[in-house]
Amino acid sequence: METPRVVVTGLGALTPVGNTVEEFWDALMQGKSGVGPITKFDAEAKTQSGEFQFPTRIAGEVRNFDELKYVDKKEARRLDPYLKYAMACAVMAVEDSGIDTGKVDATRFGTLIGSGIGGITTLLENHKTILDKGPDRVSPFFVPMLIINMASGLISMRFGAKGPNSSVVTACATGNHAIGDAAIGDAAAIRAEMLPGRRVVMAGMGFIGSEVAASLRDSAQVEYLDAEIRRQVETEKQPGARAPKQ
Repeated sequence: METPRVVVTGLGALTPVGNTVEEFWDALMQGKSGVGPITKFDAEAKTQSGEFQFPTRIAGEVRNFDELKYVDKKEARRLDPYLKYAMACAVMAVEDSGIDTGKVDATRFGTLIGSGIGGITTLLENHKTILDKGPDRVSPFFVPMLIINMASGLISMRFGAKGPNSSVVTACATGNHAIGDAAIGDAAAIRAEMLPGRRVVMAGMGFIGSEVAASLRDSAQVEYLDAEIRRQVETEKQPGARAPKQ
């Protein structure tokens, strides 16, 4: 059996040494370092005794990033930085490939994005909001801005991709796993069955985020969903029964 070939047709880069593939590659060839003083938060804070709170005050940050080149101003206010970075790299990669997404079979056009953590900036900001102002002031976009798979979802919507859609979170191995999973998914034509019934696990911030988002929904819609969930639960209680397909 012949091993399926995978071809890289387009690249995008947003890094501490450059905000394009060309800048990134040139910096690598010249041996430039992207590490510098931390600017995303106050890393110079000191304790009452005069010692630095953070032993490390340097990092590799993305600098001089023009987010409005890739998302509009309204959307930018709602998105965590990692989502803006993901969108920027996706846009660059598609443009670099020269592909006409309008001529692609959307059902064979998939998206897989890897992120080591996801929207940690959103998590920390909303945690501070809870402590300072209470749970009622948490953003209704808290959960959507936080979850890793929102990146692949937004990119799929941006380019009209309706094929396999997934995300990878495996710490420092995320990049390699994302490439491998994308290759395997393309070769194996990933399929998934949506099973009836729901399992919900909430704790702390997750509960508050879901509660705030739910408060924005139409009450009739919430009542319908509650009734649907109860119906499926009652159906699943019957021996050997499965909820009917809708």
